[in-house]
Amino acid sequence: MTRFRRAMGTTARILARKPFRTARLLVVAGTVGLGAWLALEPPVPVQMLREEAWDLLVAARPRPFDPALNVRVVDVDETSLAALGQFPWPRTRQARLVRALTEQGARVVAFDLIFPEPDRTSVGNVFRSLAEDLPGFRPPLDAAALAALPDNDRVFAEALAELPSVLGFTVGPRGIATNPPRSVARIAFENRRDQRYVQAYGGVVASLPLLQKAATGNGGLAMTTDADGVLRKVPLLVRAGRRTAPGLAAEALRVALGAEMRVERGDPGLGPVWIGDIRIPSDRYGRMRLYDSGHRPQRYLSAVDVIERRLPPGTLRDAIVFVGTSAEGLKDIRSTPLNLAAPGVEAHVQAVEQMLTGRFLRRLKDTDRVEAAIILGVGLLLLGLTARPVRVLPPWLAAGAAGAATAGAAWIGFTGPGLLIDPLIPGATLLAAGIAERLILLAEVRLERGRIRNAFSRYLSPDVVARVSEDPAQLRLGGDRRDLTVMFSDIRGFTALSQNFTERPEALTRLINRLLTPLTEVVLRHGGTVDKYMGDCIMAFWNAPLDRTDHAAAACRAALDMRAALTAVNADLIAEMGRDLPGDGLDIGIGINSGTCFVGNMGSEQRLDYSAIGDTVNLASRLEGQCKTYRVGVVLSADTVARLNGAFTVFELDRVVVKGRSQPTAVFTLLGRAGDAALDSLATAQEAFLEAYRARDWDGAEDRLADLRARPDSAAAGLSAYLDSMAERMSALRVDPPPDDWDGRYIATGK
Repeated sequence: MTRFRRAMGTTARILARKPFRTARLLVVAGTVGLGAWLALEPPVPVQMLREEAWDLLVAARPRPFDPALNVRVVDVDETSLAALGQFPWPRTRQARLVRALTEQGARVVAFDLIFPEPDRTSVGNVFRSLAEDLPGFRPPLDAAALAALPDNDRVFAEALAELPSVLGFTVGPRGIATNPPRSVARIAFENRRDQRYVQAYGGVVASLPLLQKAATGNGGLAMTTDADGVLRKVPLLVRAGRRTAPGLAAEALRVALGAEMRVERGDPGLGPVWIGDIRIPSDRYGRMRLYDSGHRPQRYLSAVDVIERRLPPGTLRDAIVFVGTSAEGLKDIRSTPLNLAAPGVEAHVQAVEQMLTGRFLRRLKDTDRVEAAIILGVGLLLLGLTARPVRVLPPWLAAGAAGAATAGAAWIGFTGPGLLIDPLIPGATLLAAGIAERLILLAEVRLERGRIRNAFSRYLSPDVVARVSEDPAQLRLGGDRRDLTVMFSDIRGFTALSQNFTERPEALTRLINRLLTPLTEVVLRHGGTVDKYMGDCIMAFWNAPLDRTDHAAAACRAALDMRAALTAVNADLIAEMGRDLPGDGLDIGIGINSGTCFVGNMGSEQRLDYSAIGDTVNLASRLEGQCKTYRVGVVLSADTVARLNGAFTVFELDRVVVKGRSQPTAVFTLLGRAGDAALDSLATAQEAFLEAYRARDWDGAEDRLADLRARPDSAAAGLSAYLDSMAERMSALRVDPPPDDWDGRYIATGK
């Protein structure tokens, strides 16, 4: 088993290995399974990410604002505080506000405020407070006169009775209750037991009973934010103590419409809430998702402008009015999807606008399961694509397309019927699965390239290794018919030389390595592939595994450079171990042939050898053996010469029938690169010699041979020994002439 065989075996195992595919399958399956679980049971951090993704949709397409709805905020703003004094205002001032709204034609007024205690600014209450706090203080009026003074709370109650009005109450933990609402609107539940799904609070703080009795309704002010502090849902219902009451926005609309509230049954929990003929989608806890339109200054009217009657006529005609505050000092500021600091009253206003326009955001029942099923379905597709050795569609590309389709479906559902489809978990899961598969694949490819580089770095030139590692498919494992140029190089007289190292085999090994290393470097430098080492012989070929159009010329350039490198190697070897070497050092013979071969993996499933076989290879080996016959360093076949296209000067040697063949082959030696006139002249003179020789004109052939031997360039070209061998052959032919039909062929007796 040669080192090249081991390299090819390693490469074949790399290309056939399955652990990486198993890893990709496991990673894709694990990612898809995790994503499906998160879609069904998202933990709080994941749920918040999902909510933020929906916030992005809201930001991209806010709910359209329709000023014709005439849902307004009477704002206790900084201007009003500066003009009318600090807050809370006396109830008489609140009464002025309500009467101004009545005069200007408001349909209903809802207070995002609570009035739980008697007004301390009532005259009687002021005198009583002074009497308690200042010893010796005597009110200027007697008890009967004090009792006859106007009571601020009663004045406010009388104003509330003149206009449909809604007061707010707040809820909290048990123990804070002072005066829970005595009356709340009756809500018709399809199943009374479903009230248990409504958020319950043990403590309630409501306005004074006097005010509650005067008002038309009471609504809860409960506003719960998500874990990230953003208000996204408005309660339509709230459990206040033992009672289920409407939220402030729902109660304001109910009073404005003079309608009743009813609640359908959900599965599980609560279903849609109806206010008259308006159907309001809610979650299982009776909350409506806020579809934010963003802050609109048109909604807001300064309270001082309302009280002072500064508004254009008709501004508040038939309006649903909420009284609240945007003043920062009063601390009623909340974060919404489109506003980090919005007045709390705005959530009630936007909720009423949604109910009136029917523009809702909702998440249908079982959407989580559908999303999980989509994740699993696409995940199975990814697993199928990952498992296939030949891919019609790369898994990462399919995952990207599925992620994009999920985002597109989320956008279409949002902008169309207002459906909330999660673009995050399915999209992120599929993209993560695709990216993970791609990363493992890239790691596999990188490892394969590294191993291929390592396996071939000693047998292929660096540029060929780089090309093969970038595209291993170019190896064409399994075999292919290709036009190759094959080279065999052997040390001349190796058998006799090895006898000098009988007792020192390690020295012989070192000697061979010292010679084969620089010769191999030459082969690799010229783009050749080292097929194998057979003792002192190198087999190499060109035009595989990568295509090379000039493969014959590349092999010839390598042969010339190998001969040149041998001179330098011999100088070092003679200086180091001269007594063990022939006088002139080592010599090599090189045989080169071109033709069709079968090249590829050969062997067994256990051991593979990337090699070339065929008659072309056999002839190249035989030509290398003919270097001894013709006493030259390089022997080329006519097929190789035909592919050189005149790039080199070649010298025809003979027509020889090598062992194992029946037909003669024209053989040549390599003199050098084209363009040397002296070498061209030698080749021309050789043609004249061979013509006479093959015509059995022995005298003419000897004359021409003598002319060749007299040329100084013959010795320089290393042809002297060849000319001597041909002279010896002609002497033998004179004694034993060939038959009359002889065509000049020489039948070789050795390999």
